[in-house]
Amino acid sequence: MDCDDLFDAEMAREEFFYDLQSRKEKMSEKSDKKILNLALSCGKQLNEVTEHFPAYDVALKLNKNNWTPTPKQRQAIINVTAFYLTQKEYGEA
Repeated sequence: MDCDDLFDAEMAREEFFYDLQSRKEKMSEKSDKKILNLALSCGKQLNEVTEHFPAYDVALKLNKNNWTPTPKQRQAIINVTAFYLTQKEYGEA
């Protein structure tokens, strides 16, 4: 890998994380219901983003029971969903 390739890879990585952060901030402004619906629209693949938090299953249970997510659940669903959607946008999902 030459210097230009390393530079391009670093720029792409920075752009990815900038877009991820931006998406998380925009999602944080949405209501709980909208966040849950967005997570559910991603489908069961959301459960595969991280092995420690099945975001789709949690969002589905919260939505079905009309429960309000805890602040920690809300942030985890935002983080996982935003990462999944950003990764998908970059063609890496």
